[in-house]
Amino acid sequence: MILHALDFGGRLLKSNYYINLNQPGSECLFNGFNIAKSNHYIDNYIEILHNNKNTKSDLNYKIISTEKSKSILFAKAIIKKYSSNSEAYQNNHNLILSEQSTIHSNPQLEIYNDDVKCSHGSTTGQMDDDVIHYMRTRGININDAKKLILEGFLDDVIKNISKSVFTAKLIDNIKQCLKDI
Repeated sequence: MILHALDFGGRLLKSNYYINLNQPGSECLFNGFNIAKSNHYIDNYIEILHNNKNTKSDLNYKIISTEKSKSILFAKAIIKKYSSNSEAYQNNHNLILSEQSTIHSNPQLEIYNDDVKCSHGSTTGQMDDDVIHYMRTRGININDAKKLILEGFLDDVIKNISKSVFTAKLIDNIKQCLKDI
């Protein structure tokens, strides 16, 4: 199963995702991002239950937050006692683009079996001024440099979406959303 959660902002947006991996060998790729601007508030809760052997979950989630926005990501993978040979991976990267914006990221693993492979991580930072400077020395204006960095930041999420018509429309929506940042 592949799930995509793509949030382009909203005054108040709360999404809850509950995934049950009940069959032996079942898998879930949870792929998503949110772009929060203005006074947007975006809150995502993701819970993945590994209820059987040989299950696998892979979460890849990105957040861009600017102006006075607030974004929350709470992601939990629970590997039950009888879920041996299971794998759970959580990867979250965030960009804060203003001093007034906030991101709260909380990836968690609950593991009740010793025969598993699991990892989780979260990073939060700002755009690298040295990268922007490098791009500007190559003739790219500052706005285009920032847009390229932001589009590159979301690129691995977009590449996980397989429908080319949808992907083209998604890229257009991302460019439209990022043009004022």
